[in-house]
Amino acid sequence: MSIAFFSTPGAERLYSGVTNSSASAASIPSTPPPMTTADGIRAVSRWSLDELARREAQAGAIPVSDLVLAAGAGAAHTVNHPGNEIIVGLARRVEAAFGWPVAAGDPGRTLLDSVHAPVEAPVRAALGLPAAGAGEHDTDWVVGGQVVSAAE
Repeated sequence: MSIAFFSTPGAERLYSGVTNSSASAASIPSTPPPMTTADGIRAVSRWSLDELARREAQAGAIPVSDLVLAAGAGAAHTVNHPGNEIIVGLARRVEAAFGWPVAAGDPGRTLLDSVHAPVEAPVRAALGLPAAGAGEHDTDWVVGGQVVSAAE
């Protein structure tokens, strides 16, 4: 038996969809995971940036999607924690949009630094990113400054 409390309209449909999907997934026979190819990685990267650009345009938001490629592996620490290059780039664009002097600069420390996801070697190679350097990881997470294996 499970009990769920919903305070958001439509949340019960989401919960129902998730539980139904989970039940359906449990009935699928075990199959090996698909092979990830460099072309597939590049296609997902292009799709993701195109989707971000589409959403920015639809919302009338100040764009950052065009900053991501130049920022490389440092563009984000996790899916929802942008790196300094993105944060500072956005701050400069906000200053410009308000007609303020564009003065935002790197603060000299890593912002949103609590969690870092690995960028695996095949992803780095497919996207033309350099190998993991000092303080970067291609197989492990870093949480609160501590290395945590992907298996955990």
